[in-house]
Amino acid sequence: MSSWSLRARLLLAVVLLATVGLAAANVATVAALRGFLVDRVDRSLRDSARAIGGPGAPVGIATHGLAAQIRSLDGRTVVARLPTRALPGQPEARPRLPERIAPPTAREGFERVRYLTVDGTDGRRYRVRASIPPDAKAMLIVATSLADVDSTVRKLITIELL
Repeated sequence: MSSWSLRARLLLAVVLLATVGLAAANVATVAALRGFLVDRVDRSLRDSARAIGGPGAPVGIATHGLAAQIRSLDGRTVVARLPTRALPGQPEARPRLPERIAPPTAREGFERVRYLTVDGTDGRRYRVRASIPPDAKAMLIVATSLADVDSTVRKLITIELL
């Protein structure tokens, strides 16, 4: 490389720095988009949980694309699985939930909540929300697929690689 002219060495350094900078920006963009989309899924799960069994709401059927169950406060015993409905042409939500979900400790309004990501029996990833409303005698678990989030992030990565 010492036989290269100063101009060639400077050009190579600029190209390398630009490549590293663009790669870092792409990684940051993907991480920010993934975080934003997962936050949206979390808000959707919060709204669904409140619609299913929030204060004053009757516990009923989980909305389309959700898996829902009620567990004991310690997160070990499944008390009930709520019936689910899949959208036409869409598979039913089938997350592989852990045997025990640790009782939530973080606060979201008046509820204690915990979010986690698990694999499903169908090969998809799922976002799970465990919540305990004030004075509740059970924990509500709702889960939805992260397939749309994963697909969007994969598309962005493909675009960035082109």
